[in-house]
Amino acid sequence: MTVLSEPFVDMARKIDLNAENGFGGAFVVQPPGEDAQPVVLLMLDNSADPAMFWSNVQTMAAMALKDLEDRSRDAAGGFRMR
Repeated sequence: MTVLSEPFVDMARKIDLNAENGFGGAFVVQPPGEDAQPVVLLMLDNSADPAMFWSNVQTMAAMALKDLEDRSRDAAGGFRMR
């Protein structure tokens, strides 16, 4: 059985281990589902630019949604045009 809190605990360890390298932000997203992989990001950046952080979050979320859409479409089968 997967421990759902493990990605969060792992991120906390990484933040602590890398504290001296500058902290640019971190996030962990654990989607529902037994096979769902967490989406994680730890930014080490002394500038701590909030816009860069949120841009990365947005990009990673868009990539995860695209992957889900592609898998859903592939599972449905049928004719596709790209």
